[in-house]
Amino acid sequence: MFHLKKIYQIIGNKIKEQRKKADNLSQENLSEAVGLKRITLINMEKGKQKIPLDILYLIADYFSLNITSFLPTDKEIKEILSDKKGIKFDSFSENDLSDEEKNFILKDILNK
Repeated sequence: MFHLKKIYQIIGNKIKEQRKKADNLSQENLSEAVGLKRITLINMEKGKQKIPLDILYLIADYFSLNITSFLPTDKEIKEILSDKKGIKFDSFSENDLSDEEKNFILKDILNK
């Protein structure tokens, strides 16, 4: 369906960006705060490891953000789909996905 590795890379990058914004919070400090080993957080930030939904919620809560702050935007999903299928979605806008479709994608991403 989707290229999950790219999706995990996007989520991981967003975690890293948020961590850097938070006074250059170390991986060690964030991993301790959410109950992870540092190497696990490193792999998540690199997109090399799946991110369990409960951990993503803990990370979002740590930064006082909504979990959706870490998910790919509609534009990023469009780029992933274009890369995977070689299709250009010129007419695809950010509002083309319904909430139901976004929830389906979220469940697909986080439950694999």
